[in-house]
Amino acid sequence: MQVITAAESVQLLRSIDTITLGLGPVLPAPFMDALNGRDDWQDLTIYSAMLLSNYDVLSHPNVKLRSSFFGPVERSMHAAGGDVQYIPADLRRQALFAKKNPTRVFISAVTPPDSCLLYTSPSPRD
Repeated sequence: MQVITAAESVQLLRSIDTITLGLGPVLPAPFMDALNGRDDWQDLTIYSAMLLSNYDVLSHPNVKLRSSFFGPVERSMHAAGGDVQYIPADLRRQALFAKKNPTRVFISAVTPPDSCLLYTSPSPRD
């Protein structure tokens, strides 16, 4: 198993890309902070729900936030001029939300796997 830093993982993203973030507490803040280390975003779309903090990357003119939750952080970023849109989707409709809004990268905080649980699924897309 290879372990890389948040900054290294951000370098694997394309300047035109789509990211889906894990819900609220599983969103890795170091990754979000590391997104600020790049300024070459041409069209980065971030799908999320329930951000727990403001992240500077969301004020980048080529970064769009599409969220199924329009809480205090999303409202604050929208009021500050960020490209933030609310896409209604309750928990029962998350599969439909994902189908209508395909993404290339999913970001979530996880625990390290043990040898019994290590599984890598093939990617349906590059």
